[in-house]
Amino acid sequence: MSLFEYLSSYYYDQNQVLESCFIDIEQLSRWQDIGIFPKPAYRLNSQIECSSYYGLHECKEYWDFYARGCDKWVKLINSKEECSPSQAFELFFNKYCTHLMYLQNQGFYCEDEIFTEQLQEHVQTQWQHFINGKFGLTTQNGYIEEIVEAEVGMMIIMNTTQCHSVDELTNDDKTGIRQAIKYLNKSLSHFAPHERAQSYRARFINKTIAQYDLSI
Repeated sequence: MSLFEYLSSYYYDQNQVLESCFIDIEQLSRWQDIGIFPKPAYRLNSQIECSSYYGLHECKEYWDFYARGCDKWVKLINSKEECSPSQAFELFFNKYCTHLMYLQNQGFYCEDEIFTEQLQEHVQTQWQHFINGKFGLTTQNGYIEEIVEAEVGMMIIMNTTQCHSVDELTNDDKTGIRQAIKYLNKSLSHFAPHERAQSYRARFINKTIAQYDLSI
């Protein structure tokens, strides 16, 4: 699969974003300028040569690609009249914490300090990544729920395996890691072809399964 095929299959281009979110380009640009809507996950800049009956034509084309879950975020910020950056962060923070608590109630949790005493600072950092477009790239849809699931899953694997330095795992450890991998498999993106070897999916799913001989 080529890069363009991957992006067209798993992401919205800018026109699709405008259509799915019921906004125009001016609104999108304004939201991005004030920092309440994510930047593109990918931006293509292509020098094109077009050959036809009338001859050769050269031009530059630009494409922006966004996570397909961006319309869900638009519904949240539209719940506030003239949503400000501080209000947008509050929406993100509340959604993050609500899903973190839900996962804990489901028995999927990590006692790392970033999810306890450092939670406020951690979510503030993740908010910046969200706005900069990182999670449009690393998660399947850019949902806040996927961000939380991926972070908890990756932290469980890092802490349990001590960053893959542990030689063997106990049966209880394997059970916890299998659960983490299931969440990661659901929440992490498939990644563009040129990124897969260095991706979170390769590092936390493929490497972990291979190193510890896990069957999911």
